[in-house]
Amino acid sequence: MDGRGSTGMLSLAGAAILVSASVDLSGVYPATLDFVDEEEAEPLEFECEQGDVWSLTSFRFDAGDQLELRIGPAQLVVGRHEGNALWAVVFPERAAKIQSDLAGDGEQIHHVWLRFHPARIGELFPARTVRGPGREGMHVWGHRVYNRKIWRVWSKFGLPIVPRRNALIVDIDTVDGVRRHFSVDLDTQRVEYKTNYVAQGLPAPQAISRRDAADVIDAAWLAIDTRYPYLGEKKDLGWQELRKDFKKRATQCEDRFDAAVAVRGLLEQLGDDGVWVRYKDELLPGFGRGDFTINASWAGVNNILGSIRHGKHAISWAKTPHDIGYISLRSAASLGSVEEFEHALEELERTWALIVDLRYTRNGRSELAQRMVGRFLPEAVVYASSRARIGGVGYELGASEERKLEPSGPWRYQAPVYVLIGQGTIGPGEELALMLLQAPGAIAMGSPSAGMGLSVDWVDFHTGYGIFMPTAVDFDAKGERLYGRGIQPDRTIEAEEEEFDEENDPVLYQVLEEILKTPAEGRRPGHADEPEPPTEEG
Repeated sequence: MDGRGSTGMLSLAGAAILVSASVDLSGVYPATLDFVDEEEAEPLEFECEQGDVWSLTSFRFDAGDQLELRIGPAQLVVGRHEGNALWAVVFPERAAKIQSDLAGDGEQIHHVWLRFHPARIGELFPARTVRGPGREGMHVWGHRVYNRKIWRVWSKFGLPIVPRRNALIVDIDTVDGVRRHFSVDLDTQRVEYKTNYVAQGLPAPQAISRRDAADVIDAAWLAIDTRYPYLGEKKDLGWQELRKDFKKRATQCEDRFDAAVAVRGLLEQLGDDGVWVRYKDELLPGFGRGDFTINASWAGVNNILGSIRHGKHAISWAKTPHDIGYISLRSAASLGSVEEFEHALEELERTWALIVDLRYTRNGRSELAQRMVGRFLPEAVVYASSRARIGGVGYELGASEERKLEPSGPWRYQAPVYVLIGQGTIGPGEELALMLLQAPGAIAMGSPSAGMGLSVDWVDFHTGYGIFMPTAVDFDAKGERLYGRGIQPDRTIEAEEEEFDEENDPVLYQVLEEILKTPAEGRRPGHADEPEPPTEEG
């Protein structure tokens, strides 16, 4: 962007590498998807990476007096699903204004968000206007706009669906933070302006000085340098040189969000997809760890089990006709969760096997989880250990600190416990799993957990900025490192993603089959009547 630019954004790597040949985006993003009635349409996961950023010589849209856009050089960011372009954002590099008799005439454009049919990509951006690869880091801005604007129009559950071929959304934010949302029928050229989006744009650009931007980089670098436990393993990283390099890049930042993008670029050098950056309440896109495949179908679970009771604090429970108990423990983050769990356990005390489903569990607090799991333990036990950095002493790790569990509650559940895990078992969910697996005879089934470990947290390193990262190296009770590896199931259950549907959950089904193989004489209730203690007489 020119000088101190009109849009409040600036590349962190200087000018894009431009090629003289034009690029036909209809060839880069061949359209294979078509419109499906909204009730039947599947929400589409998307990708948007550095390779989806393009430099434009210009962008034009003309619907007569209703809406006309004449933008000069710009950056284009494309979101795609299996090669199909689903959305795009145009970021002007020079001042450009809305021309419209409907709304916003003369207002300066910050960006233009476009939703369109995949087959329209080449019409919207003719090859003669696409110069080549775009500026580094602009895909992060694309994600930022997506997160704000994907909802309500041509979307399901926060994911895009394919619009009709004649439909086009032109959603413009101005540099003053005003949002102008236009809906266009490309067949009739009719434009409709929606007034209910005006105050729902991105926050207005917040300028940052070169010194402040460099300070943000310094603070992020220092947080990693003193807290990140795996830095000593990355001896070829050139960590000191990266500090200088990214402080220099930060001098080009115009907006406070730009500084967050710069921090993300610095952290990307760690090669750790479990590290994330936050600016205020906005989470910047990660480096790959976010795409978890959940080995579960909640609809399938409900269909298999039939009658399920749902609490108010993320706990659900059921009992099968064969007296097998089931508890879905999606959170251990509140006292209400603990109380619901204990209530469920009381109702299931006479079951002869218990399934604890942690495949959706990613929230929780250690002290509350310990109260829950203590109901399964006959004695105190170590379930994990952690080693953190020694502050100010190189990159060495300190002594191992054990994580312990104590028995709790008026009685202990003694029947076999089957712990269901998978990629959706994340962080606090992994800690819960490790705790439960200390119960006598407990077995983990499913697929490996996410591998986020136990000691992951947000580190606020500068006003408005935070890094989500591991703060210690965690080990399970056997001394196996957890981060990046996860908890390995005692029995892996293989199932294709399409097998998890509204009627079936292959993991739960196979676990129930396994449990039912237990002979009748081997089935004992979870809470058996305890014999009276012997008297002195005998």
